[in-house]
Amino acid sequence: MVVVALIAILVPSGAAGPVELAQPIVAFASANSTGASLLWVPGPQPADSYIVLGGTPGNLAPIDSVPGTQFSVDVMGNYAAYAIESVTAGMTSNPVVALALNSCTRIELNPPAISDGCDSPANLPAKDSALLDLPGGLL
Repeated sequence: MVVVALIAILVPSGAAGPVELAQPIVAFASANSTGASLLWVPGPQPADSYIVLGGTPGNLAPIDSVPGTQFSVDVMGNYAAYAIESVTAGMTSNPVVALALNSCTRIELNPPAISDGCDSPANLPAKDSALLDLPGGLL
């Protein structure tokens, strides 16, 4: 009796595979009256689909899925945390945790930037505000 075994050794090649290239770059979640609105910036390669996860940090479960051509979704139910996974050739990427947006979050498109903090009286700079410059083309 002859037993043949095949052993695959995965060696990092330094190049990202299709799953990593389809992984969203960044994701955002904003609460609404029935749940949340999520949107994300897709990776440089198209995904076959996306899985939307909801739950608590460290304990996320699938709550919805959308085609790879869709980069936003409204979900029912309120969760403490959301994340997006891309699916390519039957394989899922690592989840990208969605950043929570609130009524004081501004997204500027030109130049791309995100600011967090509400305007104070007389249009003075907001307390505890921060500005994050994103690389061009992300938004």
